[in-house]
Amino acid sequence: MINAAVIGVSGFGVTHLNDLFREHEAGRLNFTAAVIHQNQVSPENLERIKALNVEIFTDYPSMFAKLAGKIDICCIPTGIALHRPMTEAALAAGANVFVEKPVAPTVADAEAMEAAARKAGKFVAVGYQHIYQPETRRIKELLLSGKLGKALRLKCYALWPRKNAYYGRNGWAGALFAPNGDPILDSPFTNAVAHYLNLLLFYAGNTFEDTADVKSVEAGMYRVNPITSCDTANMRILTRDGKEILFYASHAVPQTEGPISCIECEKGIINYTSKETVITDLEGNEIERFASAESLALRLNIWEHIRNRIADPDSFICTVKLAAKAALVSNAVFDSAPIVDLPASLIDINVDAEGSILRVIRPMEELIKRCYSENRLITKADFPYAAETTPFDVENYKGFTGALYR
Repeated sequence: MINAAVIGVSGFGVTHLNDLFREHEAGRLNFTAAVIHQNQVSPENLERIKALNVEIFTDYPSMFAKLAGKIDICCIPTGIALHRPMTEAALAAGANVFVEKPVAPTVADAEAMEAAARKAGKFVAVGYQHIYQPETRRIKELLLSGKLGKALRLKCYALWPRKNAYYGRNGWAGALFAPNGDPILDSPFTNAVAHYLNLLLFYAGNTFEDTADVKSVEAGMYRVNPITSCDTANMRILTRDGKEILFYASHAVPQTEGPISCIECEKGIINYTSKETVITDLEGNEIERFASAESLALRLNIWEHIRNRIADPDSFICTVKLAAKAALVSNAVFDSAPIVDLPASLIDINVDAEGSILRVIRPMEELIKRCYSENRLITKADFPYAAETTPFDVENYKGFTGALYR
């Protein structure tokens, strides 16, 4: 039986905690240990943890010191800057790791995590949850089959409004750096909607285990919230084999829409959302349609992949190597595109009945949707505060330097 542990049970850690409750109660693993910081678990969940005889620790070094060699999989749903040190500690203690997305702030962090996994002879599964779903496998296999010809353009937009509480929920939300100067690089495209950028990169890979071979990145970033990172961005990624990837995301919009995604191929088009995938020929005739996994199935499918990987080292997971390409892109975006602070004249401030504040960039929703449909980035022809964008070559790029912010 698999022995599982978790570090942190607040925030998104509650989702991991519920996964472990479910998998334990279904007899698919033993939930053996948890690191719980003071006042960061509900009384109900704490009682449930205790009822399962889960061993509770207040820090992760103590847990690994006592249970080294006794944990098969350790969940790490913690702040971005903690992913690398916690993953390295878990691997050194003989545990495989399931770490939340993004894998780490920087490419250098990801490379260190991958090296630690090789040294330990263990795996690290990254929590880009949509990559583990059957519809994702079906789309990737269809692209690799050649039935639709070569993929030419892959694009997505996600408009996910976030109120001030989103940025106040912890000490790192919306931050570029930790207080000690270490990179965090939180943003819509590295965190909330990072799944969908990662999928575009995955679909652009030329084998099932491969991801996009990125040639250059061009981006614009914007900010209206009182944060140090951006709340809105658009980017163009070019691959060495001629594919174009377009991605648009904003938390400063009035309503939720998306992810809306499309893959344009030589012989057909794949349109997919969180609900379904529709594949047509170039004349619009439907070839195939299938549903996306729903919320509970998303988590069940992830854990099936993790259990399979523990049993079979060749079973598919989102490896650090796969996830590191999203880190490369985000590092290049932050190193090449300064964040534009937009003036108050463009901002609507909406206050709900509870006093929560949503800052909205007035033209952004329409701009993103128009640029998505026209396959281009936001320019000064769209509005005068648009970022000046130029392609950033990543051929010899080693990862985040922070030169624009030092």
